[in-house]
Amino acid sequence: EKVRSFILEAEKARERVVLADYSNPDQANQNLQNLTTYYRFVNVLEAKLPLSSAGIRFTWYDSLTKRKKLDSSYLLEKVSILYNIGALYSQLGAGTSLEAPDGHKTVMNYYQTAAGCFDEVRKFSLDMREVQMIDVSPEHISFMINILIGQAYYCMYDKLFKSSGSKPNLAKLAITMSRNFRKSYDVSKDSVLYKHIGEEIRNILYFQYLLFYSASQYWLSFEDREKGSQTGDGFGKGVARLKKALESIEKAMRVKGIRGRYLENGRTYLQMIRSEKESAEKENLSIYMDSIPDPNTLEEAEEITRLVPQFPKTIDIHSKIEGQECMNELVPPSVLAAMAEYKELLNQMLVSETEKVNYISDQLYETMSNMGLPTKLEATIGGKGLPDSLWKKILQNQSQGGVNYVNQGLQNLDNFSANNERFANELLNSLTQEENEDNTLRQMYGHNWSRPQSSALNIHFKNDISNLKTKLAQAKEVDQENKNRWESNQESLQLLGKSKREIEALIPERNTQTQSSTTYEELNNAIENVETVNKELFDEVARLNTTVEQENIIEEIIRMEELKIPKEQVFEKEMSKFEESKQLIEQKTGEMRAGMERLMNANQNYDTEMGAIESESERTRVLQNLENATNLFGKIVGKISSGLQFYNNLSRHLTVIQQSISDFIYARNIEKNDLIARLSSQGNFGVHQPSQGYPYHNPYGSR
Repeated sequence: EKVRSFILEAEKARERVVLADYSNPDQANQNLQNLTTYYRFVNVLEAKLPLSSAGIRFTWYDSLTKRKKLDSSYLLEKVSILYNIGALYSQLGAGTSLEAPDGHKTVMNYYQTAAGCFDEVRKFSLDMREVQMIDVSPEHISFMINILIGQAYYCMYDKLFKSSGSKPNLAKLAITMSRNFRKSYDVSKDSVLYKHIGEEIRNILYFQYLLFYSASQYWLSFEDREKGSQTGDGFGKGVARLKKALESIEKAMRVKGIRGRYLENGRTYLQMIRSEKESAEKENLSIYMDSIPDPNTLEEAEEITRLVPQFPKTIDIHSKIEGQECMNELVPPSVLAAMAEYKELLNQMLVSETEKVNYISDQLYETMSNMGLPTKLEATIGGKGLPDSLWKKILQNQSQGGVNYVNQGLQNLDNFSANNERFANELLNSLTQEENEDNTLRQMYGHNWSRPQSSALNIHFKNDISNLKTKLAQAKEVDQENKNRWESNQESLQLLGKSKREIEALIPERNTQTQSSTTYEELNNAIENVETVNKELFDEVARLNTTVEQENIIEEIIRMEELKIPKEQVFEKEMSKFEESKQLIEQKTGEMRAGMERLMNANQNYDTEMGAIESESERTRVLQNLENATNLFGKIVGKISSGLQFYNNLSRHLTVIQQSISDFIYARNIEKNDLIARLSSQGNFGVHQPSQGYPYHNPYGSR
């Protein structure tokens, strides 16, 4: 009855979420509370109630395609809740005036926390590919986060502008906004989003990118001209910046469909920049007569990285729900223990398949890197600019969250590791406390204390925890290796956060272009083949990972216990469901080896025709560094995903041990109290009875 009541409360919580009025700003706080409460209900249900057994299907609508989606997945439910929390904070930001008391700070915080909510969605977004909802895809989440962070920076910019603040700081804020809007614009042109993001929104993003780029050059010009007026050299540099600013703002004003406040803002900057340019040119001609450098050779303002997505501290999605203990009655501890054992087998299988794919992928990229591929081919044929294939990889890295995502992921690994270590130590402490109390009573009552020693009974718990702590220590070493590798390559990795225009400015041109040839086509086809197979391998591992994460055979285990079926028989049958995926990975691994053989032969033929000099150009070196950075990014992201799965699995094992220890201590306390009562009734009144640690209740809650 308690379980039924709890599930009914969960249904009511979802109903409050579905029926809420999200258009009313006055209801925002209540709506946030409803969403977070329901999220916590879902956490409890996910751990105890398989959707397949309950026949539950959740319904959501894609906010971009408007298509209805029914799915028996807690993942979709949790992601959709987080998405709506982010949308609410974005709505609060848009609905709050900057002119309100402390308005700039309030709005900035709203946008930053909205980005933090979407960043939480992004952690699940790769697993959401199978759900096929565009609004929670990595591309759309990246699109939203860049806009929100750009808007948050605008709050800082507007406040500084209105207070006539530091012009160099205004330039930094302007270029930071420009780059954020450009990133969103670039992502909006991706094939996943192109037809779902309207042309009007795309044009506004492009307009904002150009406007704030012109603003950054405008503000930088003041510092250049001030230095020039003092030294008599460099004033022309400031004039060149104003020329570049005017060129950019004029280009912005030609963007189609811009109207309203955007158009007014553009006119203001156009007039401001044009007036300042004319004045500076006259001053330079009449006073300084300084040479004006090519505007394209000027360095840009330094980007600010102060604001990052930040999940709101006031949103609690992890606390317990009152009365959730009743759900423990739904699944016996022995079933949970068997489920944890089965999950461990799944995890071992997943680790094995992932390592297999990582190994062949590392071999591929090491081989390609040694041969200077694919950038050697693109550098010698392409002539100039950033090859589309490489930009697509960089854009994909950015859509996954870029450098900030990895930094946060590495921090999350540290947090999960510390939480698991704390959990394990707490379990050991509870055993030690019970054992110490038993020893104290044994000394006081002597031979009359006729029950087995705690140290003999709890040794298997301690061994289990010790084994898990050994695995934890090994995982921490891997985490540190990944962190060291990430930090030692920051110079090249930071390039992945730049816009296409900025990256192209760093790539040398090749004076002559080489015509395509048979060997070029052969090598290009070989590269496309291995990269396609490599992607198929990682897609299959991602699908396998999602399936393993959602796998729940509690019903089968309950039936196993009822019918006394050997668990090995049940586990073997359930594990067979993954054979098809394992065979596909084996097949694709074989295709990869054959493809690498063809690649090496094609590369040898190409080098014979083109010669070694072409393969060693500066352009090739720069492009190869970018290629290596994108590969390293992908590997670290994969390691983070594997690490988070490991810590979740470890936590699951510790929870099972916790329940067993809970039962153990509960039984020992009852035995202890009965023995004390019996000894007291036999006349052992002279013995001082010590303080009892857990006399009447289970320290972890009753089952």
